[in-house]
Amino acid sequence: MAAVVALAGCDHPAGRTVAGPEAVEVSGELGAVPTVTFQAPLTVEEKTVTTVIDGGGGPIPEGAPVLVDWVAYDGSTGTVTSETYTTAPQVLSHTEDAMGKDLYGVLGDAGFGDRLLVLEPTAGVAGVPGSAVTVLDVRAPRASGDPVPPREGLPTVTLAEDGAPTITLPGTPPPADLQQQVLIKGAGEQVEADSELLIQYTAVNWTDGAVRATTFGAGLMPELRQMSGAITGLQEGLLDQTVGSQVLLVVPPDKAYGDDTVVLVVDILAVVHEPQASPTATATPSATAD
Repeated sequence: MAAVVALAGCDHPAGRTVAGPEAVEVSGELGAVPTVTFQAPLTVEEKTVTTVIDGGGGPIPEGAPVLVDWVAYDGSTGTVTSETYTTAPQVLSHTEDAMGKDLYGVLGDAGFGDRLLVLEPTAGVAGVPGSAVTVLDVRAPRASGDPVPPREGLPTVTLAEDGAPTITLPGTPPPADLQQQVLIKGAGEQVEADSELLIQYTAVNWTDGAVRATTFGAGLMPELRQMSGAITGLQEGLLDQTVGSQVLLVVPPDKAYGDDTVVLVVDILAVVHEPQASPTATATPSATAD
């Protein structure tokens, strides 16, 4: 987030009109690159935070993991200065120490599922006031698609308010082969064999139901996982699945860790991509005013 510089009461060069949130049009779905339209150069006198999409959730719990996507523009020129939509969302703990005072303040009372428009003055160049225009998507670190009815005979999954799964085993011998069940079907990008994923997961042993590993809980965060280096059951079970999905996998020992059948519940949060040479957006601001 750009640094805030107090500019109230200053004179503005000819051709620059002091504007507010109403001067910026934002459209598009949460999680997708927004279409942002405004007339450059854009001059603002004070920082404003406007909710463009209200996800309907309450304030984010302190310390909870948050996925943040953004696209930022130089309001003077209309050029994109940074964005995350084509790479991966940033994963942050909702604390002032982790986020920094500025971003923590911007999120304020925002909830998961919100899209925010942030306008703020900047120092500009050669004494000419500048501005920053930023659109942020605040996403929950959990699957976000359509529920799928589970098959009988597989472990059952119940979800806590924060999305943490509790896995209940059926009390039968484990299956000999890999079992896969999509529990929530997302509408995002498809996973490929060489994808790097951002995931949440819980893994339990079939023998005793003990939690083997999880990314849910106090102080824990979603993890990056390279498909090509994961256990065979994860490689096969997540291949061709889509971002936003939650997948139940029952993985026999030979495709897991060799010592037990493992049951995994995996939320696919994002496919990670390398940064592009120049950030892109679906639309650029309108031409500079005469």
